[in-house]
Amino acid sequence: MLVSDAERERALTQLSDRHVEGLLGDETFEQRVEAVLRAKRRVQLELLLSELPDRRSGLRDALTTLLRASSTPPDDEVTDVSLPGWADLPIILGRSRACDVHVADGSVSARHLEVRALIERDRWLVIDLGSLNGTWMFERRIGRTVVQPGDVLLLGEAAIRFMAP
Repeated sequence: MLVSDAERERALTQLSDRHVEGLLGDETFEQRVEAVLRAKRRVQLELLLSELPDRRSGLRDALTTLLRASSTPPDDEVTDVSLPGWADLPIILGRSRACDVHVADGSVSARHLEVRALIERDRWLVIDLGSLNGTWMFERRIGRTVVQPGDVLLLGEAAIRFMAP
């Protein structure tokens, strides 16, 4: 059977969700999006989606919570940053005073990180903007990930903690 526009859109949404959750890498995501756009038959879409990693399990969420607690720097070394509200534009964090949030640390790039509110409640997407010293979460360099209030990231060597809007 041929693929409908609605089926193609659902497949793209599932791929995007897994990518935002960090379960699909950038290259894999791009390859699968191209395959969805090229698919002519429903069975091709079903094969692409059947290989998607499962959503985060309860065990993985518990491990994330444990890692968050064990890798949080002392409060006096963390800068609190309010997450944008649902109606707000994305915010940019960086060393430049032109950024929405100025982080005065030499290891932070001029335009280091973008933060966007997601449609889902209490979740935001953060995207490293090609920073030299990277964005780190749980001792792992990230290009993009989903965060929630209380999460701590390192922008270079500067620790920031996200607070509810």
